[in-house]
Amino acid sequence: MRIASLTGYLLSAVLLVLRYRQLANNQLLRTIIFHNERFLRAVETVSRVGGWRWSCGRFTEVSEQAREIMQLRKNQSSPDMAEFSQSLDAQSHQTLENCIRNAARHLQRIDQEIELRRTTGEVFWLHLKAEVLTFGSDHSHVELVGAIQDVSQQKKADQLIEYQVNYDLMTGVPNRALFHDRLLSALMSASRRSTRLAVLFIDLDNFKSVNDNLGYDAGDELLVESAKRIRACIRSVDTVGRYSGDEFVALLVDVFSVSVASRIADSMVNAMREPFELNGR
Repeated sequence: MRIASLTGYLLSAVLLVLRYRQLANNQLLRTIIFHNERFLRAVETVSRVGGWRWSCGRFTEVSEQAREIMQLRKNQSSPDMAEFSQSLDAQSHQTLENCIRNAARHLQRIDQEIELRRTTGEVFWLHLKAEVLTFGSDHSHVELVGAIQDVSQQKKADQLIEYQVNYDLMTGVPNRALFHDRLLSALMSASRRSTRLAVLFIDLDNFKSVNDNLGYDAGDELLVESAKRIRACIRSVDTVGRYSGDEFVALLVDVFSVSVASRIADSMVNAMREPFELNGR
């Protein structure tokens, strides 16, 4: 009798120990999962990358960062396309919907950058990525699992670099390199279409004396105003570039007669003869 009682007691003790260890392991797992989730949310926030899952015409999962990017309300647990893109204007909504639905229909992965506009008029860029998953014996059930990242700041930086490479920072007109590219393109186009073009060189006389007598700030103002006046004399299809310090060059395309180029040149000369106001003088 005592042996049976002792055996029962030992079994109970073992079961309690095992139960305690199970609870401790479960608590440890919950702690690990909690910390991992916090870590992933922090990574999402820093990188501005959100996750999403698309199935049966709805977003079945949308991460917190994806909700922030798309400006979703917190109570939208499984938004459809209209709800997911509610912050976008009609054209941007259609662009995003076509991208996702075409990928699901044709079983194609997504990896592209999309320019979108919000209903407020704000323009932003998204990098959209997704992989296609199929389920079932006939692979008829299709899911997209992907990421969404706001790359607007990167795009702005890229555009600024491109602008600095191709444009004169002072006057805002194309620099010599970009002008040469446009000239080569215009020459090839003129050759194919049997049309003519003209190139005008504009040199500012006595520019050095302006810098010497009025200062470099006045010289910079003179260059900026000169570029504006020259640009006002050409058509939208033509190009004005800054060739060197005080030299500008104009490319006129589709020039049907010499008189057209002469008339534009005369208008530039007349515009430059008008008085300049520099440093308030």
